[in-house]
Amino acid sequence: MTASRALRALALLVVALALVGGPPWDADLDGYWTVGAGPLDCNDRWAAVHPGAVDVPLDGIDQDCDGTDRAEGSNIVLITIDTLRARNLGIYGYPRNTSPNIDALGREGAVFLHAYASTSWTIPSLASLLTSRHATRHRTVQPRSILPAEMPYLPELLQRQGYETATYIQAAYPMLTMGFARGFEVMEKLANYKTPQILTWMRQQAGHRFFLWVHYSEPHTPYTPSPPFDKLFVPESWKDKREVARFWTRKECEESYDKDKDAARLRMGFYDARIREADEHVGQIMGELRKLGLADRTLVILTADHGEEFFEHRGCDHGQTLYDEVLHIPLVLRHPSVIPPEQRVEAQVREVDVMPTVLEALEMPIPPGIAGRSLLPLVRGDGRGRPLMGGFLSNTEQAVVIRHHGMKYVYSPNRTALRQRLKQENEELYDLVADPGERQNLVLSGHPRLEEFRRKAKRWTGGPKPPATIEAHFDERTTARLRALGYLAPAPDGATPSATTPPKPATPVTAPASAARPAVAPPARAQ
Repeated sequence: MTASRALRALALLVVALALVGGPPWDADLDGYWTVGAGPLDCNDRWAAVHPGAVDVPLDGIDQDCDGTDRAEGSNIVLITIDTLRARNLGIYGYPRNTSPNIDALGREGAVFLHAYASTSWTIPSLASLLTSRHATRHRTVQPRSILPAEMPYLPELLQRQGYETATYIQAAYPMLTMGFARGFEVMEKLANYKTPQILTWMRQQAGHRFFLWVHYSEPHTPYTPSPPFDKLFVPESWKDKREVARFWTRKECEESYDKDKDAARLRMGFYDARIREADEHVGQIMGELRKLGLADRTLVILTADHGEEFFEHRGCDHGQTLYDEVLHIPLVLRHPSVIPPEQRVEAQVREVDVMPTVLEALEMPIPPGIAGRSLLPLVRGDGRGRPLMGGFLSNTEQAVVIRHHGMKYVYSPNRTALRQRLKQENEELYDLVADPGERQNLVLSGHPRLEEFRRKAKRWTGGPKPPATIEAHFDERTTARLRALGYLAPAPDGATPSATTPPKPATPVTAPASAARPAVAPPARAQ
């Protein structure tokens, strides 16, 4: 080949490589190459796309080459499902088809495989979710507690930014009278099968940014699935097995499981059917977002307040222990602009991480003093898991739980949170890698990390305490209903159940110690 022909071929190669953005040329002449020392161009055919460019929110284009589009101005839909265990959903490996719509949501976004609530009953868990504060700070830990008005609260922050806000709550607790109504323009206590009412509200928000919080409670006791779900997983109907479907006290739970070997099958079957029923509501909400053309302009978050016990540690219901069956919750995030599909995040996260995630996605300032951290770096593959610290049982004891680096420590001053047959200690320590079922308590073995966890628990319980919150006073009808369901402690002997009967005070938290403490009555059922 002659020199001239070689030069001509080289020139043609240069032109061809430049046209296709080949290395190391800058085909679009925006000053950024596609190879070499960074920052690198992510689209060498469009000069408006390069590192440092202005990223236009919600246009589906990553103008600044940071890996995501901006989500500023997105709608927010928060769906919380009461009493929903992560382990009973398909996306967490459950064999029954309990959650086709939730599973689809997970495939379109990020599933956090190790998300945990910091407590095992509704009121303090939802307070932590919406304030990003631990229960020791928000102090909404009693059945009559009211969320402090001065504490930054996600619905209120969004309302101040011009968001239309609405909440539809399906729960026995009158949460809207307990401080949870702050920041909402529309507040509805949701009766069963009222999802069409929610869809109507969504249609009315055309052209407006909105924040919608829906709280469903189908999986909560009593496990009473409606047709066509009632016989979906077991051939019997709950109507013929009402004693199995209802709430059980601790004593009833142990006696029933020991005597009736069929109780476990029926109880789980009815519970799973209620999950499937709640899943249908999730599908309707997602279907409406797509119909309105808002699915790709909305950050959807699905999670739970706590899980449920099915005799894993000789218990039923929730709010009485701190084992993983009541703390491990689902957490799914979907937003195509900022969350790539099919993400399965292994790092441990908490419910307090949800609020800063929303604020970062919307590019809003994050209030000082919050406990959580945004989940978005984890979705992008950055960052590490976060330690879980929490506690607070239903309404008789304030226990402590620490879950960190594959270990789990529980301190229960009165031992009500512990389920060993011989409760000789008020602490439990588990190696979750070797013992994920929390069966082998390592406290008496002198585990080398035990003192570390004791020190952490002491710091957790010994810090400055904020003022006690004021109490909600329920009317007589509400009080009677909550007592009948087990949510409030029974009225004292000889007292008339009324709205003014004070609740039993919680046992104060003290530093962990090995000395035995007097036992207390089993806690009333928590929602």
